[in-house]
Amino acid sequence: MGALICLAIDFKTGIASVAILFAVFQYLKRVSAPARWADSRRSYHLKLVRDNLIRAQKDHEHPRDWRPYVLVLSNDEEHMKQLLDFSSMIEGKSGITTAVRILQARGYRAVKLKAEAEKDLARKACIAGKIRRSQ
Repeated sequence: MGALICLAIDFKTGIASVAILFAVFQYLKRVSAPARWADSRRSYHLKLVRDNLIRAQKDHEHPRDWRPYVLVLSNDEEHMKQLLDFSSMIEGKSGITTAVRILQARGYRAVKLKAEAEKDLARKACIAGKIRRSQ
């Protein structure tokens, strides 16, 4: 606003003040750090999560709170079935089992092998009825 008034009163001073304001604006735009939080709701919820995690850490663990996370790695079909049976016994319907098959390929072949492996694993999981498929 002041720069525009200077421009109206004296053209040379006005041009100089507009140039200085523009330079300061460009400097601050490049130097200023990005905002840490997008909005206060996100900050509030993250603070609640942090406080609850700290509070949960102070509590004693109870055996019924045990939730195992089992990672099954195998390329052998028969061995995978045995490992999935064993993991279902360990988790006791309270944990999560992740079955993984490692594929070595590149490019289109890798995409094709991945799709085939996902279909095969989903089919076997649905047949077994022990594993829910999530997206």
